[in-house]
Amino acid sequence: MQNVAGMKDPDPILEEELNVAGIPIEKLPECLRNNGEVHYTVCGSLYRWVFTRNWYYWVARGPGIPIEAATELYNGFGTVVRMEGDAGILNPSERYNGLGSGHYHIDTEDGLKALADTIKKVVADFKIKQTIEVN
Repeated sequence: MQNVAGMKDPDPILEEELNVAGIPIEKLPECLRNNGEVHYTVCGSLYRWVFTRNWYYWVARGPGIPIEAATELYNGFGTVVRMEGDAGILNPSERYNGLGSGHYHIDTEDGLKALADTIKKVVADFKIKQTIEVN
């Protein structure tokens, strides 16, 4: 991902990255960023997950994903979709004792799409399970 620190208007770059990943673009209070490093007005929002941008990576925070999905994501993208930004690259079972994560740092566009796809799959699987249980 491109380093957007110090850019006057990185919003078009951020919008493109979110679009490619299939993450809806929002203008939320947490998107209005002016920390001296990155200045932007857009972020992503997907099923109560909020995606904000740091200099060369995205930060995703949300309600968490189940350990099975977190482990699958880790197995494919653990070095670029890092739980809590951990450079030690611990797997979910080592880090959270069987619980999933609700905080990731994402270093690549493929990783951003993989996290978005994981969240979408968890939600879709839950909705299918709820439909089956109701019927």
